[in-house]
Amino acid sequence: MTDIRLEHITKVYGSGANAARAVDDVSLSIPSGEFFFLLGPSGCGKTTLLRIVAGLIAPTDGRVLLGGRDVTREPVERRRTAMVFQSYALWPHMTVAQNVEFGPKMRGAGAAERRLRARTQLSRVQMDAFVARKPNQLSGGQQQRVALARALAAEGDCLLLDEPLSNLDARLRLHMRGELRRLVKATGVTAVYVTHDQKEALSMADRVAVMNAGRIVQVAPPEQLYSRPASRFVADFLGEANFLDGRVARRGTPAKIDTPAGAVFAAGDGCPEAGQAVTCCVRPERVRIAPVADAAQAAEATAIAATVEAFTYLGELRQYLCTLESGVTWRVSELAAPTGPLPPGQKVLLRFDPADVSVLTE
Repeated sequence: MTDIRLEHITKVYGSGANAARAVDDVSLSIPSGEFFFLLGPSGCGKTTLLRIVAGLIAPTDGRVLLGGRDVTREPVERRRTAMVFQSYALWPHMTVAQNVEFGPKMRGAGAAERRLRARTQLSRVQMDAFVARKPNQLSGGQQQRVALARALAAEGDCLLLDEPLSNLDARLRLHMRGELRRLVKATGVTAVYVTHDQKEALSMADRVAVMNAGRIVQVAPPEQLYSRPASRFVADFLGEANFLDGRVARRGTPAKIDTPAGAVFAAGDGCPEAGQAVTCCVRPERVRIAPVADAAQAAEATAIAATVEAFTYLGELRQYLCTLESGVTWRVSELAAPTGPLPPGQKVLLRFDPADVSVLTE
């Protein structure tokens, strides 16, 4: 197994006034065996960074180290990396078996050895019954499995995946998330996966790096990234979030933030000094909603008055759109109760605990 280390990687296209930084001073350390995700919107630099690791693009500045070895200027074939592309990139004139044997063949494996590697990996992805077929005789999901088997059969030290599930339908994509994570963890390979799909990253990754405008803005395990975003960009990009601007009135446990909608109480860890402008972030599923007249009088930390504007039925969930007295719109998601929805125009209280509030300074 091989760790990956990136040191101050920068990639600039063009020069002078037309220069564009696709990757801007990125440093990362990915330990051996980790399933690491690069997540961000289109054009943020994540695919460029992955291709720099693979050796398909040379960085303008910085170093790439695989297993402690500087490979920045080494060609693709000397890096011992294997890549799975969004388009699968299977050879159309080759059979499934020949496609999977291609990597071992290029690395000098004999016929018997490469057949064994191909059979082993095709069995892992449940495609060993299709060895004689050509790619155009396979479904998209089957081609994706063959592309993965081909990458695994090459026995590289690192597996690099560029949005490999994006061409699959929703149901198959959901199934392949679990399959792909199982395969990666079973092989013990160090894997880097590029995606713009937040649910893919949250459900599969050991850690996630969120990128924006060529930079990494936060690196954390999925649960920490979702529940404790470092910035409004991260909070907004990872699912839905409610925001309320305010100013710190008191540090402590809990901290108190004065907002136009009333006082918000937050867990004191990491709260800035009193007087600083902040943004409170609360996920829709962490908010409890009840009519003002029926709201329990429990000693909950925060209760904000609002009016129901609309609701959407989502099967197991019902999502409300509410307007706070300050004019800010919030979303509230709760299990769909059999008693029916709260009607538009209903006055409600939105309650949430201090632990469910992230205090953002950027």
